[in-house]
Amino acid sequence: MKKHFLRSLLIVFLINLTSCTKNDEFVIDNEIIGHWQMYKTEVLESVIDQWTGTTFTRKDKWFSNNHNDSRIFIEFYDDGTFTEFYAETPVFKGVWGKKLNIYFYKYKQDNNNEHLVKTRFIEIYCNNSFSIKSEGDARNINYFRKKETTECNDKINYKVQ
Repeated sequence: MKKHFLRSLLIVFLINLTSCTKNDEFVIDNEIIGHWQMYKTEVLESVIDQWTGTTFTRKDKWFSNNHNDSRIFIEFYDDGTFTEFYAETPVFKGVWGKKLNIYFYKYKQDNNNEHLVKTRFIEIYCNNSFSIKSEGDARNINYFRKKETTECNDKINYKVQ
């Protein structure tokens, strides 16, 4: 009985293995590897809404800036490191990883730059577009696409359309 069960299990496994095709969807473990270009930023700002006679009331509003020919690039390497460039000039370096299906990266600190301390989290939308948010900062979002491609706008829920 035990042999029959194991043979049946092996046959089911082999059928499932051979039934896969090239068109099956799969997750590329290192889909972040490559050369990425910033194309858009969004920021949540507090703006004066109205004057009440004694004080101003404020409200938060999202603003967007498109960077059609941005010179800001990030290149992620398969050894778990990255380099951030301005044009062709390397500006920052660091390490990246993936934990619980979430990509993140951290800058290497050569000085005490407080803007580089926080971990950045990456949300991938498709094979050529992602956004970056800094740890503890939900007010700034940077969008990147693979160099020389068009972002997949239909899959991204921008704050400003």
